[in-house]
Amino acid sequence: MRPAPLQADLCVVGAGLAGLSAAVRAAQLGARVLVLEQSAETAYLCNSRMANGMFHLALHSVLSGEEALVQAVDRATRGTADPALVHALAAGAPRGVRWLQSLGVRFFRASFEPHHNFTLAPPATHRQGPYDVRWRAGDVMLRRLEAALLSHGGRILRGHRACELLMTQGQCTGVQGSAAQETFQIDAAAVVLADGGFQANPQLLAHYGISPQPERLVQRNARSARGDGLQMAVAAGAQLGDMLGFYGHLQCRDAITSDRLWPYPWLDLVAAAGILVGPDGRRFVDEGRGGVYLANRVAALPDPLSAHVIFDAAFVHEAPAVRADEDAGRRH
Repeated sequence: MRPAPLQADLCVVGAGLAGLSAAVRAAQLGARVLVLEQSAETAYLCNSRMANGMFHLALHSVLSGEEALVQAVDRATRGTADPALVHALAAGAPRGVRWLQSLGVRFFRASFEPHHNFTLAPPATHRQGPYDVRWRAGDVMLRRLEAALLSHGGRILRGHRACELLMTQGQCTGVQGSAAQETFQIDAAAVVLADGGFQANPQLLAHYGISPQPERLVQRNARSARGDGLQMAVAAGAQLGDMLGFYGHLQCRDAITSDRLWPYPWLDLVAAAGILVGPDGRRFVDEGRGGVYLANRVAALPDPLSAHVIFDAAFVHEAPAVRADEDAGRRH
């Protein structure tokens, strides 16, 4: 027998930073909130829990001022970012970190670089590999957010995977899914999809042109985001924007078989100071565009594992200071 539907003003799919922030704020304003988390684990693994947690916009401090932040994002994206979203981020970023601080989330200045001004404390170390995250950085942040949610009457339903949006005459009226081999339904006035991207779904990575061989990419993440929210939204009639592009870094090739070699070290600055070549030995990208851009170009190769970074003895012995986002391109 199918259980009776649960009732909520807001149902949030995904219990990472975005989902819990939306849930806590709604609960603070008096809404009845339920959060669905697919993992049944108490300290469920997600990208937010693994993150070092540096809060910045385009390598600028969130306190740089709205206009400066807008200009920084426009430069970094070469004018391709949605202006409305850029202004919303630039205006809301300072308020966002202050709000997190009001919930007990702590930050420290990790270095003199502006983008390190708001780094989650205590700092992440990843000394024992990528999953060594308990009681540090993102893990502590999520614990603070969950405590705030519970204090305002909200709940996280662990082991609940959302599968379908409920639509009535073009309006979203809730969500249904599965939990412990049973189905569930939540009737809600609003649903927020915040379950991350689709990096752990090889079929979607290939479908949207991220890489022709996703299995030959290092998944530098929690490997839990499978695009459920995306597919639910599309099934309900949502339109998609540009799906190309992802956040990532260049990794040592051996990281594909050893968890001890990710998330660190990464090779962005090595590539920026040297050259990146394909299987034919030819340079195929402007290394000065930065590590995230390079990671995207490598992923799009017919064989992502065919790229090599070449550098000389001067780089090893002199260790030049390189900022991949600004001056690396002038070295070629």
